Amino acid sequence: TGTEKKYATANATGNPEGQRLTKVDRADGPVATKKVPEEVAKALMQARNNMKNQKGNTMTQKDLASKANVDVKDVASLERTGAEFPGMDKVLKLQKAANVRLTGSDIGAPMLGPKKKT
Repeated sequence: TGTEKKYATANATGNPEGQRLTKVDRADGPVATKKVPEEVAKALMQARNNMKNQKGNTMTQKDLASKANVDVKDVASLERTGAEFPGMDKVLKLQKAANVRLTGSDIGAPMLGPKKKT
């Protein structure tokens, strides 16, 4: 019988934060953080204003944050042009919840088109 300890590393994901810190360490000058572009802020704000919450009113930042399972501050920072860009995982959650593209070339386009009749 073997008494060696077995390590399961096949399913472990690496932390990309270390790569960013290495990049910061190797940089000579200050490293700029990503800022929210104006078209992303406008697209999210417009999509949220077009959506309705459960009461039938215009959806608030708090409503959208709870629907996307992110903090309200993340929604607020994405709607503010020039603010620090939140994590990509949060952006993708908000993109899905608001049904609007916030990444790529067609920012502001709906994520899912009209349903096709079969």
